Amino acid sequence: MIRLSAEPLPPDPRTLRKLLPFSENWRIELPGKGGSAEVRMVKKKPDLSPDGSTIWLNGFVPGFSPRSAALLVNEFEHDREEAFYAGFAADWWMEVQLNGATLLSTLAKGNGKPFDLERHKVLLPVKKGKNVLKVKVLSGSGGWFFRFGSPRPHVPAKVFRENAEWRAVDMESLEVKPGTALDLSARIDAPAGKFGRPVIGKGGVLVFEKAPEKTARYQGFSSGLPQELWSGCSKEQFRKNAVRIAAAIRRQGYNLFRDHGIDDWIMRGSQTPAEFDAEMLDRWDFLFAEMKKQGISWQHVVFSFGLYEGDGERNRAFRSRDMHKLMMTIGRDLERRRFKLGAEKFLNHVNPYTGLAWKDDPALILVEFYNESYSGFGRIAELEKWFPKEYEYFHRKWSEWLRKRFSGRPDAERPPELRGAGLQNLPRFKTYDVSPELIAETVRFRIECAEEMNRWCSKVIRDAGFNGLVTQNGYHPVFNAATLWDTVPFADCHVYYKHPSNWARPGSQVGQASAAGECASYFRGLNAQRLYGRPFGVGEFNHCFWNPYQHEMPLVFTAYAALQGYSTLAIHEMAVMLDGFWKRPRLGPFQVAPNPVLRAGEFLGNAFFLRGDIAPSPHRIMLTVPDSYLFSKDGGEAVSTEQSKLALLAGFGTAFPDRPLPEGLPELPEPDYLLPVSGSSKTYLHGWFSSVSASADDTFPLKDCVEQLRRKGILNAENRTDVSRGIFQSDTGEITLDAPARRIQVDTPRSQAVVLPAGSRAELSAFRVEKTTADVLAAATSVDGRPLNSSGRIVLILATTVVNRDMQVDGQDPSKLVSLSRGPALMRTGSYDLKLKNPKRLVCYSLRADGVRLERIPVVREGENIKIAVDTAALQKGPAVFFELTESR
Repeated sequence: MIRLSAEPLPPDPRTLRKLLPFSENWRIELPGKGGSAEVRMVKKKPDLSPDGSTIWLNGFVPGFSPRSAALLVNEFEHDREEAFYAGFAADWWMEVQLNGATLLSTLAKGNGKPFDLERHKVLLPVKKGKNVLKVKVLSGSGGWFFRFGSPRPHVPAKVFRENAEWRAVDMESLEVKPGTALDLSARIDAPAGKFGRPVIGKGGVLVFEKAPEKTARYQGFSSGLPQELWSGCSKEQFRKNAVRIAAAIRRQGYNLFRDHGIDDWIMRGSQTPAEFDAEMLDRWDFLFAEMKKQGISWQHVVFSFGLYEGDGERNRAFRSRDMHKLMMTIGRDLERRRFKLGAEKFLNHVNPYTGLAWKDDPALILVEFYNESYSGFGRIAELEKWFPKEYEYFHRKWSEWLRKRFSGRPDAERPPELRGAGLQNLPRFKTYDVSPELIAETVRFRIECAEEMNRWCSKVIRDAGFNGLVTQNGYHPVFNAATLWDTVPFADCHVYYKHPSNWARPGSQVGQASAAGECASYFRGLNAQRLYGRPFGVGEFNHCFWNPYQHEMPLVFTAYAALQGYSTLAIHEMAVMLDGFWKRPRLGPFQVAPNPVLRAGEFLGNAFFLRGDIAPSPHRIMLTVPDSYLFSKDGGEAVSTEQSKLALLAGFGTAFPDRPLPEGLPELPEPDYLLPVSGSSKTYLHGWFSSVSASADDTFPLKDCVEQLRRKGILNAENRTDVSRGIFQSDTGEITLDAPARRIQVDTPRSQAVVLPAGSRAELSAFRVEKTTADVLAAATSVDGRPLNSSGRIVLILATTVVNRDMQVDGQDPSKLVSLSRGPALMRTGSYDLKLKNPKRLVCYSLRADGVRLERIPVVREGENIKIAVDTAALQKGPAVFFELTESR
């Protein structure tokens, strides 16, 4: 007989937040002199705060070395057998044992970041009576502590299932079909280079060498094409693929490809460093020639990650990427010789399919030295930990620089750390826990190293025979822009909104905030790197998945890039895909091709930027940064977040008046408004990206500055800018951002668009949104080039939020990924009432991502307007982001 107990099952300990039963008394065994252990007693009670309790070990052993070991012991009594949910963190390695059993170990890979209680969680099986907790903690290169506490209660993951709210989008075909409403090939001049190379014209505008009356502007993508397309197939199949992909790139409206990774791709199959594989080189020659036929130009990256290593060393070079970037920047011979050899061989190679050496082909518009070389300086701690030989080389260079700079100077002119003890045992390179004077010297050292590298690289490229534009990447700190100011004619910068903390791995986090609500923060952080009076490009950008506001991207980023008159935009990554290469493609943090919301954003952005629907600002604001600011502790920070908001209003660029200009540049244009740099913003550098946070004390009087812009006529009387209400309207009147309301709109004759929260309405000059039940990007853009109110072919866009089918995120924190799952994409549905002012007899169809019509949508005439009511949950063939309005035949 089975007996049924009336007692309920005990609750899952993970769902309860309980005070850990540890004693407040901790015994700590630390490394002592002569190899003996030194014992310290510390009192630290457990608590229920989100940050837990921290035992700082670094203060016990001044000058500790990395991987110094401490053993923490806590003996405690408990009155019953009970399980506790506990979270632990350590800088940097730890092993946790309870009653002799190992429950957690990070000795293999370290703690990881952030150092919070959510990263390493375990169930502690506490027994009745005496318990002994032992924790071994090995120090990191810059810190040493142990943290414990009670993590957030476990909540089941949120799983996205297909239902009425989330419906699958038809993404089976990703290749835009010729002649459809989404085919933008007519916007691309072909072949690439028909007007010569781009050159810098009057006012710093990029124009064509053989047609200086034409502005040169490029929109494309970075970092590649599926490997199966160019290497995992026969030569015959590859050539068919190359012809197709080049045409597909053009149909998506792209005229630029950034070959970030070429130093790896052309080495596949080679065993010898810098000896290009003949077959791979031939394939990229052919692919480049096909792109050129279609009007697609090329931005060449000399060094990405591969460093032209052979097959046996490729992975090592990738894992060591930040070390190599730092070594290249400070002048190590190994990296410099490889750069010179790779650049010379590549640029002088004659493409048999064009008959031109790469250096002579006008379709090669830009040569970039080293992708994100600045990140080497951001990884000094890791260098010391994993590359001791290279770290010693770096420390020697830093020390030699300090000696040369301060030898013979009195103590009063030296940073405090260099006073009184000669210049022999010099401090490590650090930008924290040191004096402001020494921080300023780290800025100066970085500037001088980067400038020397840029000049050296430029000479290598010029000596190889390339006479086009060269560039290098900048990032948010002010000093980085300074390194480009006097060394390269063209600045290229990268930016991501809510870059994932750990790619698409479980536990990775993507922030869930709205960029519109943050006043277009990622655009502003990037634009502060724009050099006044120069062309400016963006070699990588993205609004990363699984942020729920990806639909904001074309308005909070691309629209402002057009307003500022940028010269190049390249989204990262995988923007174009041929049918048949991905089966049920799932969404990832950066992939554009399978993401219907990013595809819609790029389509609309193409009208804004490449076609030129959004007019560049007719005004110029110059932010001046003197050397006195640059070589101070603030030189390592970003431009004030308040000053950066001026870029939402008019043309904005940073200048360094105390520093020379590179030779051959046109004279700088006269600014309409000039102001000195004020305050600074903190910059956070990750191994793959950087971001800027708002200043804690940003005292720049933005409201007063806006009033001055009005008095000068830069903003006219009708301009709606109201700083106190968070409203910013461009001097052209075409872009209006209302940050508190998370609304932004673009109103031009040929394209009108608005980002709205659910339940909002918007009225533009020819396009109205009278109802929306979801946060949405709603847009109308003319395909035939005529104004919306007279166009006979228009694409409507309704883009919301996308997820993968069965994707899982943390039940309490949707920024944290549990499982990326699989495709296809599910899109949040919504119900919309739209009106368009247009007298023509138009019919409406929902479209697939390839432009093929899915189903007809009713259109109702109301006087001079047509009305379209769309409920994407009710569409028979699934929700769509694209809708075509075309004249009835």
